[in-house]
Amino acid sequence: MDKSKIGSLKKNIKNLVIKASELNKVIFNKLDVLKSYIKKLSPKDFSVNKLSFKHMSLKSFKISNWKKVDWKSVKVTIAIIVKEPKRVIAMGFVGLMLMSGIGVAQSLMMSMGSQVSVASEDEDVSYVELIFNDQLVGYVPSLVVGKMMVEVAKSNLIERIGYDPELTQNIRYNPRHGEKMIFTDEKELLVTLENTMYASIENHKIKGYVMKIGDDFTVALENEEALKAVLEGAQKVYLEEESTVSVEMKRDPHNTLVMKPVIKVLQKELNIDRNFLTSATLNDTAENEETGKVFQSVVKEISLEQQIVIIEAFVNEDEIVDVETATMMITKENEKVKTYTVQSGDSPSTIAVSNGMTTRALYDLNAGLEERASKIQIGEELIVMVPEPELFVSSVEEVVYTEIIDKHKVYVDNPNAYIGTDEVLEPGVEGVLEVHALIKKLNGKEFDRVILEETVISKPTTEKILRGSKALPITNATGTFQVPMIKYRLTSKFGPRWGRMHTGIDLAAPRGTEIKAADGGRVIAAGWDGGYGYRVVIDHGNGMTSLYAHCSSIYVKVGQDVGKYERIAAVGNTGNSTGPHLHFEIHVNGVRKDPMKYLKF
Repeated sequence: MDKSKIGSLKKNIKNLVIKASELNKVIFNKLDVLKSYIKKLSPKDFSVNKLSFKHMSLKSFKISNWKKVDWKSVKVTIAIIVKEPKRVIAMGFVGLMLMSGIGVAQSLMMSMGSQVSVASEDEDVSYVELIFNDQLVGYVPSLVVGKMMVEVAKSNLIERIGYDPELTQNIRYNPRHGEKMIFTDEKELLVTLENTMYASIENHKIKGYVMKIGDDFTVALENEEALKAVLEGAQKVYLEEESTVSVEMKRDPHNTLVMKPVIKVLQKELNIDRNFLTSATLNDTAENEETGKVFQSVVKEISLEQQIVIIEAFVNEDEIVDVETATMMITKENEKVKTYTVQSGDSPSTIAVSNGMTTRALYDLNAGLEERASKIQIGEELIVMVPEPELFVSSVEEVVYTEIIDKHKVYVDNPNAYIGTDEVLEPGVEGVLEVHALIKKLNGKEFDRVILEETVISKPTTEKILRGSKALPITNATGTFQVPMIKYRLTSKFGPRWGRMHTGIDLAAPRGTEIKAADGGRVIAAGWDGGYGYRVVIDHGNGMTSLYAHCSSIYVKVGQDVGKYERIAAVGNTGNSTGPHLHFEIHVNGVRKDPMKYLKF
């Protein structure tokens, strides 16, 4: 509290004391007149802000020693007086309490003497037993003093623990008549009451920081640094560069207990002096693992999609979680109910697959859907369960990477050789393209890419191929595998990718591009298969099968025999796919193998 406010408070209290002192004299000298006057008073006769009484004209009064004032008792006393203004007997001891600094009960006794019982409900009461939760804690001169002591003890407890425990306390005041009793020492009684109240708290709370995400989710942490660590850790789950962003807490100017996180990007620019590829490495680039790799990446923008509010509050100790647990809680995907609007070409099975659920689960959520599965209408709304985390982090990353420029292939037919027995007459070399792009991601998953600039690092050369054109016997498998498309771009290889195993290779091509059988065999599967979308599986004998996924169209059926390089499907974007491409797998005795080790290019 600043000096001006303290001065104002002192002035108001001084006025109150002046009036209380004068009232104290009236009580002694003209008690009957005072009682008549009290009956005429109402709560309107008291102004809380000015702490003054109407209808009174009192002389000035000087307080000699402000340092002795028991401010805590003053605060509670004033609250009770304002609440029960007709109990103006309490005013008699306020002045003496402020002037002398002595306690509440003693002040009352000095100012009122034997008249102290006037403040109780019964003027014949000798003393009052103060009972807390069926435990006798002390003796007080009147009901007013008892209530006062309880309020002061509660105020002391709140100051001690830092919050209002909201006790469901059972306090009783038992009046006694005609007996004499030594009143309990005030300080002793306050300590006893405070400790008894403290012991009655069932669940003690500690100071914590509660983070609320959206409308429903909350998590409590130990301190502000833990909160920052959680939010920074959540971003590291989704961002490749761990040191590009930081989190700061901005306090609400109107309520300093409320904060909001502010995400700061530490580095926003790429190094313009980069030189990723040198002339010495150009000849090897198209053949090694560096091709397609992001050479440099920087986060340009990052934001938290939901409203996040952090409140400094007292919480139960068992509600506090550690940084690792909180990070897991806000990034783990949980099933959430959403509404899906039916679009052209949708069916219950495709809707279920696109939302990561089974068709049976979709039917269970939407009564009557199974019976009218073939009659669903465009624009109809269905309930689906979608796996989502609590926190959504969106980012824009500026990247520089390389891509292969396909070498041009020229084919010369050889009618004396079977299809698939191609022979390279003049080898060609693939080119290398440097790409500068902006990649937009939501929780680490790319949903948009904007190409800013493309630079040709090396140009491709033409390859001349002698191609067998003689048709194979329909059921014959050659034992070798041909790349299942003529024109394509290899975008992803077999192995770990995005934190999980990529079980095949991805060959990008425009939608509708023909997909051919890598070798002869019999079709054992043709149709929809979950995340694969529309796919074809061919059995080549000797425990070897090949799989062709994300197709837009299928031209074969189960049981059909196909020859090597025969048309079987068309490139599409069905299932869990990020763009038109062929996902190609080779299985040996049921185990997925790296197709690059079996394919003949």
